[in-house]
Amino acid sequence: MPNSDITLLTATLSNDKAIAYYDSGPVIGSTSFTTLVLLHGFHFNSRGFIHLFPLASQFNLRLILAVRRDYEGSTRYTDAEISTLGSESPFNFFAEAGGLLAEFLYYLVKNTKVCEATKDRLAGGIAVAGWSLGSVFAQTMFYERTPIDEKTYTLIEPYVLSLILIDPPHCALGIPIPPEYGHLFFPPDIIKDSEELKQSFRRWVTCYYDHDTGLDGARLSKLDSREVTENCIFET
Repeated sequence: MPNSDITLLTATLSNDKAIAYYDSGPVIGSTSFTTLVLLHGFHFNSRGFIHLFPLASQFNLRLILAVRRDYEGSTRYTDAEISTLGSESPFNFFAEAGGLLAEFLYYLVKNTKVCEATKDRLAGGIAVAGWSLGSVFAQTMFYERTPIDEKTYTLIEPYVLSLILIDPPHCALGIPIPPEYGHLFFPPDIIKDSEELKQSFRRWVTCYYDHDTGLDGARLSKLDSREVTENCIFET
């Protein structure tokens, strides 16, 4: 299926909140495919993962690429919701995110084709995955104090098999940022008037590339050159 033919779907949940998503569809002929619900990170939305759709059936997977709130198609956060992040206890923000994710899984089970987990729980069911900052939101449903009503919990509990964290940031694991890396987090204004810092910034944000051919010659075939990452770090 051409990428242009892939439709952005919408799940309307409680309190008029909506979660948009892309769906690779059930695996034809399979009664034990696993539904993998993937949450994207900060700088990229879910559409970047639709290139995985042609591969999903080979691994007996149905891919659901959920669009996190405040991204295209899903409900934006209100000012009041955002303000809770700056409070002494931002727990409510993430608890509500977990409750909404549980609602989304409930929606999928009730309205789409989701296989039950096999008796050995090695196939079928639902796996929840988060990539980068999405790892934070993927975990929210599993917080002990996340409010999930009994009806939702009873329906989805037999389906949910696993939580997968892909390249999680420090905050997803509850680890403070090591002091030696603190200089990587900087206000954008520091680079606007410095050509040297602009070039350093370009190298930093593309540090998964091999830059032997120059910054303008980065190729996807050179992606994931992690051995050169340390050379991308610059002082502010």
